[in-house]
Amino acid sequence: MNPHHLRTFLAVIEQGSFTQAARRVHVSQSTASLHIKELEDAVGAVLLDRSGRSVRPTAAGRVLASYGQRLILLGTEATQQVKALSTATSGQLEIAASTVPGEYLLPGHLRTFVDAYPSIQTMLRVSDTAGAIQDLLSGGADLAFVGSRPMEAGLITHVFTEDEIVLVGARKGPRPNDIPFRYVARPEGSGTQQAVANLLPKGATPALVVGGTEAMRRCVVQGVGLGFLSRQVMADDIAAGTVVVHPWPGTPLRRQIFVAWRAGGGLTTGARALLGSLGLAAHLLT
Repeated sequence: MNPHHLRTFLAVIEQGSFTQAARRVHVSQSTASLHIKELEDAVGAVLLDRSGRSVRPTAAGRVLASYGQRLILLGTEATQQVKALSTATSGQLEIAASTVPGEYLLPGHLRTFVDAYPSIQTMLRVSDTAGAIQDLLSGGADLAFVGSRPMEAGLITHVFTEDEIVLVGARKGPRPNDIPFRYVARPEGSGTQQAVANLLPKGATPALVVGGTEAMRRCVVQGVGLGFLSRQVMADDIAAGTVVVHPWPGTPLRRQIFVAWRAGGGLTTGARALLGSLGLAAHLLT
């Protein structure tokens, strides 16, 4: 539906007259009548009762009127958001991320972003999921990209992308049926570790706990132990044949990667620009 036609329609209902409505929306009376005809053709219903001294909405017209104002407001908000993104030429953006999104999923997107907005000073800090969320809550970051859905109050969260976790090991390294089950783990604050907690054999203890995804990848490649890791993280090693993907109950485990920001605090220009660059600008209206 044409927003100009909707505005004319709402003006006719408010004024009860085509003449006064035309003045209200700054068009001629004939143009106002044409707007209503085209709107009625678009929805396939008569919207106005012209039989009395004043023009009144029909039942269908009342239904459309209840939605019309919201549609116009939504269109205005969308236009404002797009304009805000297109004029984002400077500022500062601080991003907190857990290791998988921060080290493997975001860099390609950030290249596109910094090319488009070279005057926005962008900083990326990588920790684990718990650390990234704490950074966001404390005001140290504008956005957080993490491997598990944040449950803390006061945050707005949306899906950024999806990931797949598989069990991998060095070609000549430990096997899943070895006793004891020998594996490398991330700390409990890791989103990946939280996701695979129920996949581990009962009573299994890690041979090694490492603080970062890249360190874990290298340990798995060197045969220190098996590891539940993102397929995207291990893609080059799998292709090179240095590691193999082992069948394991519950894998491949598909999970979502989330982006979060503080509710009610107002996003910086840089944060809005990045969300727009990632195709997430529509979520700013929810």
